[in-house]
Amino acid sequence: MSYRYILAFDPSGNFHEGKGTTGWVVMDHKENLLERGYISAKQYRCPEEFWQAHLDLIDKYHNMYRNNLIVVMEDYVLYRDKSSDQTNSKMETCRLLGLMQWRCWVLKQPYTLQLAASVKVRWSDELLYRERIIRRDGRNIIHNKSGLSLGLIHTRDAFRHAIHYAATRNHPSDQTNRDFGYRPKKYVKTRKYKYDMEDDYNTTDYHDSRYGRNFDSEYDTSW
Repeated sequence: MSYRYILAFDPSGNFHEGKGTTGWVVMDHKENLLERGYISAKQYRCPEEFWQAHLDLIDKYHNMYRNNLIVVMEDYVLYRDKSSDQTNSKMETCRLLGLMQWRCWVLKQPYTLQLAASVKVRWSDELLYRERIIRRDGRNIIHNKSGLSLGLIHTRDAFRHAIHYAATRNHPSDQTNRDFGYRPKKYVKTRKYKYDMEDDYNTTDYHDSRYGRNFDSEYDTSW
């Protein structure tokens, strides 16, 4: 299944444990950046009100694009070497992610989760500068094609998730997109690193709410 529009989130549900900021972007299937923004906990009176703002954003773009939209969220994984840092944590980001997944399910809105480690390394600032996807303008960082600012790190991380999905995952019927080392032609010549597909895909859940099915991998196209 291919989607015309991508709503991508770099979510932070933190409210009591530091005021979190969620970055978000909307991109089309041709990797054109259409909109971007952020949701800051500092602007809300309680965590529920902060989390509701994320659900309102999903509602907004679901109503605009319906089945032409995929919601992409950065997944939350507690790694062993970081587990001690989360002792006594309220795990507020996990709570937010659960709410966002539930909202997509209620709306029958297709969504997917992506691992932060793979996406952020693969689409590093270094690569985005080198491929002239972004540029510096004084202290700001600008998306070249749209002219929109990506200066906020959270918004830029959401952009990484969106472009990753658009470039490598948005054509499940096209087997070439799943080949190891795949990039759109403009990225092939300057790519200096390899990646592990298993890290990126086999641990990523895919859910298409229209059919009420969950898939362990985007490779499963039986639906």
